[in-house]
Amino acid sequence: MSSSTTSDDERKPQRRRGAKVAIALTALAAILGYATNFAAPHHATPSRVSLDVGAIFVQQILNTMTLDVESIHLVPPPHSYEHLHAGLSAIELVISVDVECLPFGGGPLGAVKATLASNEMLLEFRGRYVGTISTLPVQLGGGGKMHKNMLATFVVDSPDAFRELAEAVVFEEDFTVELSSVLAIELRGQENGCFLRKEMCATVGSFRIDGVKFASSVALKGAKGLVPKLSNFRLSDLPSPVLAGDALIQMDATIANPSSFVFGGLDEAISDVHPDNDPTDSSLDRALGVKFATVSTPESFSLPRGTAQWFTISGSLEVNEREHDLIETARVFDNFLMGNSTMLLVSIQKFKQPFYQYAAESLALRAPLPGLVKTKSIIQMVHVALDVPFALASLSLGAVLKQGAQIEVQNPLDSSILVMGLVAGIYYNGVHVGDVDMPNLGDDAFLVPPLALYRTTTWITCELNGDIVALASMLKTMINE
Repeated sequence: MSSSTTSDDERKPQRRRGAKVAIALTALAAILGYATNFAAPHHATPSRVSLDVGAIFVQQILNTMTLDVESIHLVPPPHSYEHLHAGLSAIELVISVDVECLPFGGGPLGAVKATLASNEMLLEFRGRYVGTISTLPVQLGGGGKMHKNMLATFVVDSPDAFRELAEAVVFEEDFTVELSSVLAIELRGQENGCFLRKEMCATVGSFRIDGVKFASSVALKGAKGLVPKLSNFRLSDLPSPVLAGDALIQMDATIANPSSFVFGGLDEAISDVHPDNDPTDSSLDRALGVKFATVSTPESFSLPRGTAQWFTISGSLEVNEREHDLIETARVFDNFLMGNSTMLLVSIQKFKQPFYQYAAESLALRAPLPGLVKTKSIIQMVHVALDVPFALASLSLGAVLKQGAQIEVQNPLDSSILVMGLVAGIYYNGVHVGDVDMPNLGDDAFLVPPLALYRTTTWITCELNGDIVALASMLKTMINE
């Protein structure tokens, strides 16, 4: 993520390199040394000297400076910035950056140290003004290569442009922002130390050079979707007077964050969960299925760079009492119980921190929910009431055998299941021999307690309509037993 300063005639000064820069630095050193001795003779108290001509040479140094942003740590402020007018939001930043600029000096007395004074930088994204970054002073030493942590406050001025930037942060692989400012450089002597002997530093003096123009394109990395990885889905009963009423949903999650940003202080994030109607559709609005759950992250939640540690999200099953919503939700759980993965859309509704709420409005993330790792089948056994000799005779005549059966069901969840229909295949030695096809049990619907093995008390119709050879073999085996 390297960046280099750029400029135009009005805001972004032209870059000069090579011999011209060396000559400029030599001249700067001479002027600073002369001005220092002129303003404060040997052993005199250091004084501040206004040096307008120095701005030309400091500008050359700044023009050749390069920035490489390692990370930007977002730290929500301890207060809510209530003094900001409606629609604005702010957050504290710790910007970890590698800086490289030409070394600079202070004339015959040697090198001095420089400070980038506090200033306000304008932030633009794809030609749109977003807001202002107010930085605290940064020590630049004597130039060269250095690693610095810049403390700043970012204030949003344009909500629409900011949300466009927030989408780039979450979904894109990389992007560029533009920074510009008119700032001040302070060349300091003994008040911040220098590289000389103590008696020499006492005479170096200090200079503040205002009106230095700065403009830079900064390359940053996006999070490429912040795709969560889900595991260990759990469903358990909540106290409810309604049969098969509310249920507690829990699952473990981790998120890979390859971006330049550390999202500190996210705290509790509340989200709605929907099935993804079309995982290939780039428009999340079109792919959004019915809402079937509301979940939240832990209250102390933050998202570091790299892969976060596993954390638990929890919430409740919430489905509208409409046929379409119930069918779509049933498909999600059918997939889960059958061991198949289902793509979900997690639509963020509310952040406890106002800044993140401001950024994530209508934000949705895709997250695959893995299927249940099954140790045994949910339908354990089909008990068929069968007159075997009669069945064999009927089979020889080509008749379809319709028999009554009781179904034995194993509930794999820590939650009650209301079984309203059954569709199952019957197999013998791996060959299909029949079906239970009762998608609507009506009054025969039954409730299976959590983690229980349950056998229906009513008889459900099944058809022995599969492979005749396998079916005959099964019936003969039953006679012999």
